[in-house]
Amino acid sequence: MSWAITEAGATDIPAIVALVNLAYRVEDFFKVGDRTDAGEIGAHLAKGRVLLAHRGEGALEGCVYVERNGTQGYFGMLASHPSAQGHGLGRFLVAAAEASCRAAGCAR
Repeated sequence: MSWAITEAGATDIPAIVALVNLAYRVEDFFKVGDRTDAGEIGAHLAKGRVLLAHRGEGALEGCVYVERNGTQGYFGMLASHPSAQGHGLGRFLVAAAEASCRAAGCAR
């Protein structure tokens, strides 16, 4: 399976919030409430990038937050839709995050 990567913009915030909260429902047994909200995703977009994974014009299937700090890269909030889990999407998103950091000049 292969996905396309695009960079999120402000109009993508509601879809990202919905995806992340759905993907992290597994935490419900120890965390009360949603994993994220529009404010947090907006702050991520202001500070770094959110990469989106989808197939063609299909619905959002995954995302990952990527931030650069000098020559150091960071990624987090990795999420994949439950229907896409177990199909390599997480590895695909991690590779996209690493490639984004390398392209931005990150050494680690």
